[in-house]
Formats: sequence, C-alpha cells, structure tokens
Amino acid sequence: MARGDHKVEEAFGRFLVATVDIQQRVRVPLELGKAVSWLNASPGAVVECAASPGSAGGIRLEPLGNWQARHERFETALQRRGNPTSLDAAENWVELARLLVTTWRVTINVEETRYSFTIPEPVRRTQLLPSAKGTVVVFGFGEIFEIWEAAAWFSRVRTLKGNPGAIADAFDDIEAL
Repeated sequence: MARGDHKVEEAFGRFLVATVDIQQRVRVPLELGKAVSWLNASPGAVVECAASPGSAGGIRLEPLGNWQARHERFETALQRRGNPTSLDAAENWVELARLLVTTWRVTINVEETRYSFTIPEPVRRTQLLPSAKGTVVVFGFGEIFEIWEAAAWFSRVRTLKGNPGAIADAFDDIEAL
C-alpha cells in the first residue's frame, strides 16, 4: 500500500488530516473540492469565506455571501426593533447576534494541487484550533466544511461510535427524508 493510501472509499464526503504550518496555514489537497459543493474554484482563484464556531465542534467555513445575507437580514430586523436592552440578553435573537459576531473572515487560496488558508488568530488564541505544528481534521460533506482540532474530532467520533442508539437514530433520520 502506497503512503497515504489508507482510506476506505469516501463517496459522499472527505476526511483529511493536516498539520498547521509555521505561518498558521492549513493546506489540503484539491480532492476536498469534490466533497464541498461551493468549493469549486480553479487554481489561482481565491474563495472568501466566513468562519464561525461549528455546531458540533471546531469551526465551520461557508461562503462569505451566505454569512453576509444573514447579517444583513439581522441588521434590517434590528433596525425595526431597536437596540437591545439588558433585559433582552436571554432572547433567542440575541443568541443569533452572538453567533453573527463570533465570525472571522478567511481567504482560501486555490493552488495547483491544494487549498491553502490561514487559521484566524482569535480561533488559535481561544484554542478552538491549534497553532503551528498542531494537527487538524478537515471534514467536507455537501455544503459543510469544518476544521477541528484532531483530538476533539476523534473524541466526538468515539462518542458516537460508542452510542449505537444514536447511530440508529441517525440512520432513521436520513432514511425518513
């Protein structure tokens, strides 16, 4: 078996392991574009993204335009409603405000054989993802593009694997669609 050929076929998604380089960049093969529907740019292009905490862990990247549309929608609603008061702190729409402001711009450079992007400094400082020489897992699936600290990813996967009821529920969910 050739070096790196340890994968079982991944027809619907991609799981990649990468090391953060000394410039805080992550570089992953172009094969990730086969799994992430919006990541289909040609070499030499740049893809502007918004990164925010992932719902299950790590961070999630999405096209910047998607985030901007939600942000503009929220700002329009906020203009109608008016500025929040301290009594609003527990409201669902304030939770949305927290999510929208906990976002960082990320530029993905499309190179000849790989994608390259820098992990935002606040993400490293808060230890959502590691700094230089740390290991990350990159997960691509449909519109989902996530980057996880490797140990957190495997902890999450082990938890799921150890819960046959959750696996059965997940199959029920997707088969019911």
